[in-house]
Amino acid sequence: MASEHSDPSEKEHRDQENVKQKYGMDRHKDKDKRKEEKIWSYDSKLKKEKENGFARLPPVKSELDNDGFYLSPKHEKSLRRERGKDEWEEERYTDGSKWRFLEHKGPVFAPPYEPLPSNIKFYYDGKPFKLSKKAEEVATFFAKMLDHEYTTKDIFRKNFLKDWRKEMTSEEKVKLSDLNKCNFNEMSEYFKAQSEARKQMSKDEKLKIKEENERLLQEYGFCLMDNHKERIANFRIEPPGLFRGRGDHPKMGMLKRRIRPEDIIINCSKDSKHPKPPPGDKWKEVRHDNKVTWLVSWTENIQGSIKYIMLNPSSRIKGEKDWQKYETARRLKKCVGRIRAQYREDWKSKEMRIRQRSVALYFIDKLALRAGNEKEEGETADTVGCCSLRVEHICLSPEKDGQEFVVEFDFLGKDSIRYYNKVPVEKRVFKNLQLFMENKQPEDDLFDRLNVSP
Repeated sequence: MASEHSDPSEKEHRDQENVKQKYGMDRHKDKDKRKEEKIWSYDSKLKKEKENGFARLPPVKSELDNDGFYLSPKHEKSLRRERGKDEWEEERYTDGSKWRFLEHKGPVFAPPYEPLPSNIKFYYDGKPFKLSKKAEEVATFFAKMLDHEYTTKDIFRKNFLKDWRKEMTSEEKVKLSDLNKCNFNEMSEYFKAQSEARKQMSKDEKLKIKEENERLLQEYGFCLMDNHKERIANFRIEPPGLFRGRGDHPKMGMLKRRIRPEDIIINCSKDSKHPKPPPGDKWKEVRHDNKVTWLVSWTENIQGSIKYIMLNPSSRIKGEKDWQKYETARRLKKCVGRIRAQYREDWKSKEMRIRQRSVALYFIDKLALRAGNEKEEGETADTVGCCSLRVEHICLSPEKDGQEFVVEFDFLGKDSIRYYNKVPVEKRVFKNLQLFMENKQPEDDLFDRLNVSP
């Protein structure tokens, strides 16, 4: 039988293949080795960066661009500053100040109202009716929502008509008295067509809008705080419209009025270049309060609450607040055992207030319920938290579905989201709840001895 390597050329070819295979394996080994070294080096770097048990990525140093103020979003990565090990402690002022220098350009207001084309009519009792400019603007808000469920609700329609009449002329108030006789269909169809036209815009038209938004962002979307350029979260003022609320809010349908420069409070440092109001207008006030972090504020007319223009969540100030929350959680971890032991002991207290507090703490701890606070009746939606629960919100069952001492919760929580849960509780908690509910009506507070006001 012929030898396997009888042909010298074939042997030489096989030797070359073996060398290639060996070289290839060695090369893969070297590549894997380099990858392992790279991973080991990165892990080592993370360990050095470890702080309070949490590792974070190596920081990216930030530098201002040539003009020292505004930066395009495409270069936003450079806004991330290098953060040292003790950054929050180093940058926090001991006198309660949040900043030493603050400069910004102020807010961007909603565009002025543009009247409808003359061929778009509003009808009352089947006849065309020419509305004044103010009344027409408010009517458009309703027309834009015509297909929405809100406009069918009695409370929404009642509140809308009441606020709409405030914007009417004396003649309009006399003639437009019944909302059921108002026909907004033509206006509604016009806005639907406008919406569809925006979707069908050409690339050039869309590019122009994008460029304008980019310009506004560069001019108004950043501020200078203590030599750091910071992104602003919401530099545009909310446009006017109709208030919706969540759930069956008693104020739904009310008019959210247009915010004007005269409503605006500016906050900046004295030595900064103050924002200029639109021509012919003036700010309500210019403050220099470095104990707060907001840049602009105003009071909205529906709830009477104060609205703010704040920094972006990625800013140093916002990051510090998040860091403080985590630090609070770490401190809580050290003493939560004592707190739990204490509220369990308080279940047997002779003082009713302490018993109620201990049961409320138990629910907050075990079920993660929001604490809840007192609200003016009729001003907001009927939402509750743990401490503002009423007797009607819970049902006690000594035995249910094979479990003992079951509490059934059913109420509207934050944002009018229904909370429904059946949970077994400890016997002493169950007995205390029975005690709290004695001689009370369904609408009475369950924890009537607790005061949750700040």
